[in-house]
Amino acid sequence: MLIVRHALLQTHTSPGRRSTLIAGPACLAGVMPVWMHEIEPESCSPSTKACGEQTAIVLSGTGKLLLDGAPQRFTSPCTLCVPAGYIWHVVNQDNVAMRLLAIGAGELVEAL
Repeated sequence: MLIVRHALLQTHTSPGRRSTLIAGPACLAGVMPVWMHEIEPESCSPSTKACGEQTAIVLSGTGKLLLDGAPQRFTSPCTLCVPAGYIWHVVNQDNVAMRLLAIGAGELVEAL
């Protein structure tokens, strides 16, 4: 059994969000990456194209999932399921930071 202390992991920051790879190949924890994201109010995740299915478990917050441009509103707690091949991103429409756990099969490619 391998225990990964999140405090020791590298966090990637960009305006309005923080992301930490909490499990996956870089953590010696299998091939499926697991990311913890924190998205500030009125900010969004980058638009990405899922090469495999993606699942995001929304732990806190309210927002909108844009799946190939079509908006779908959600409130935590909930699970967002993204089929392979779709371009998607999440917008935080709450006044507090949104926290979500993203689990994916295959690579994510940042869309323009």
